[in-house]
Amino acid sequence: MTTTAGPDAVIDGSLPPGRLRAALPLLAVVYVPTALVLVAARVQPWVVPSTLVEPLRFTGREGWYEGLFSAAGVLLWAAAGVATVLAAVRSAPGARSRLLAGGAVVSGVLLLDDLFQLHKPVIPRHLGVPSAVVLLAEAMLVAALVVGSRRAIGKTPRPAVLGVSLAFFALWASVKALPGFGGTTALEAGAKFAGVAGWAAYWVDTALATQRDIECVPARAPGNIAERDVKRRSPRGSAGAVPFGGSHAE
Repeated sequence: MTTTAGPDAVIDGSLPPGRLRAALPLLAVVYVPTALVLVAARVQPWVVPSTLVEPLRFTGREGWYEGLFSAAGVLLWAAAGVATVLAAVRSAPGARSRLLAGGAVVSGVLLLDDLFQLHKPVIPRHLGVPSAVVLLAEAMLVAALVVGSRRAIGKTPRPAVLGVSLAFFALWASVKALPGFGGTTALEAGAKFAGVAGWAAYWVDTALATQRDIECVPARAPGNIAERDVKRRSPRGSAGAVPFGGSHAE
């Protein structure tokens, strides 16, 4: 079944090859540096690698590098949230603005969770809700956004970037939930950071594309308005009505 029309049509829930190729440059810009940074963090000899991916702590820190990747993740969540809020406010009501608003809400929730460690230990300690339940609720929130806005997502410039991001989040959740993985800390932290990087890249890219579309509207609007005015002034059925841009024959 085709969900959108035209050259960017999404058929049977899959993206055409042209849309996939369009996402490759952004994927390379995001994930090549991400991979290099993660590898460098793993092999560098100066600090214990696990300290770089520890949750953020505001007291009792051993050095500026502790929780460095967590801090970077918070900044990426914030970038996604700010970009989507600004684009949603400026865009016309419709599927795209609802998608951006949903992206802003989800990004904000995940930002707060990472910043204040809500899923562990805050909510389990103070409300008695298990960490797994909190994470499941967050996953359902993301799923609701993706499923509910799937048509609008399919019309964005690079939906494949969001798909890659969600794949990394799925890997992170699997490593976190299932025992028996070797190097669990490195794999878990790397998958999560890669997911956050792709998430931020997708929403910032979509917000910028929406902004470009908004800026193109005023250039077309005067001509459209003038044409409507001429049609409004021309009597219906009048033989002397002059089409827009035309002239009377002499």
